[in-house]
Amino acid sequence: MDIALVNKGKDTIEVEFRDTAAYVLLEPLRVRLLADETVDMASVDADHPSTARSTFSCASRAASPRTPSSARCATSARATARC
Repeated sequence: MDIALVNKGKDTIEVEFRDTAAYVLLEPLRVRLLADETVDMASVDADHPSTARSTFSCASRAASPRTPSSARCATSARATARC
């Protein structure tokens, strides 16, 4: 799977996947991230699931996009209950 980092900010990340199978991975990831209260936005941009390019974007409030979820769990009572 070919992956390219498009943009990385303090609390945002945008990654491009150049593989038709990426959408199968990205949609469940988007849904899971949106369930996390520290995530402001998670999206998958693709013309169609069968296209070769998909762009995944994510923005968080309380933690860096690179922070493991276990570290974020300590910052939130609701998240701690899930961990």
